Amino acid sequence: MRKPDNDHKIKKSGVKFIMTLLLFLICYVAVMYGGVLLLLNRHGLLHFLLH
Repeated sequence: MRKPDNDHKIKKSGVKFIMTLLLFLICYVAVMYGGVLLLLNRHGLLHFLLH
């Protein structure tokens, strides 16, 4: 009875870790994307790329 419980615990923490990692990655990508958009907007390249 002990081993399956331990495996379940590890699985749960693993899922939590992956979810945290995904959240961090999404935030990082969002920040990078926002930064790039601001940079393009500042130089007026965004307007050029849209047309």
